[in-house]
Amino acid sequence: KKQSSVNQAKGIAFQYELAGLFKSGVAPVKSNGLWGLIDTKGAWLVAPKYTDVGRLQEGFLAVSQAQDKFAFMDTNGKLLTEFKFKKAHYFSEGLAGVKIAEKWGFIDKSGALKISANYENIRNFKKGFAPVKQNKKWGYINKQGKWLVKPIYDAAYSFTDDGFAVVVVRNKRGFINTKARFSIKPSYRRVQRFSEGIAPVSKKKDSWSFVDKNNKPLFSKQFSQVRIFSEEMT
Repeated sequence: KKQSSVNQAKGIAFQYELAGLFKSGVAPVKSNGLWGLIDTKGAWLVAPKYTDVGRLQEGFLAVSQAQDKFAFMDTNGKLLTEFKFKKAHYFSEGLAGVKIAEKWGFIDKSGALKISANYENIRNFKKGFAPVKQNKKWGYINKQGKWLVKPIYDAAYSFTDDGFAVVVVRNKRGFINTKARFSIKPSYRRVQRFSEGIAPVSKKKDSWSFVDKNNKPLFSKQFSQVRIFSEEMT
């Protein structure tokens, strides 16, 4: 009972309509229909005045006060940009995707447009690569906006810590490495991302297996549902 009361004393009272996860001592919360930021003691860092908030990453998050009007803000409430973006992603490797009119580009942490808005869609930078869509196909660019992989895929996703990214060709999924070469050619109906050098893959419904980076099966058994490995277990 004593321990329970101590834990309760460290908490924050039930008072919010919604609450996000804490990161770097800051959490987004929704009160009276609007979002703000609190610290770990429940004190307001930014009063609730935003209709939408994005993911806090690298010290900034996207916020909105009206539909299709996003800006970036730091955890003290200081705006990095004006409310001028139609949509906005979070920062990753120093850059954040923003939608201007009907195209996507990337801004840096000064708020300047670092990569021009030339793309139909984008995903976040990882390992120096960002998946971008142009002329209905996906490829990868670097932080200078130069093509690392020309747009040849039907879909492409961000790299993971393992250094592999999922790509889709004719509805088949495979993996490329950071040398832009196939580690596993697109041959699977569904895949999940690599974790600890292992990826779940599936060629037919409700039948999953695990492969290593060389596409070598790890177990003979098939599973109806799976998750990625974490701390050598799944």
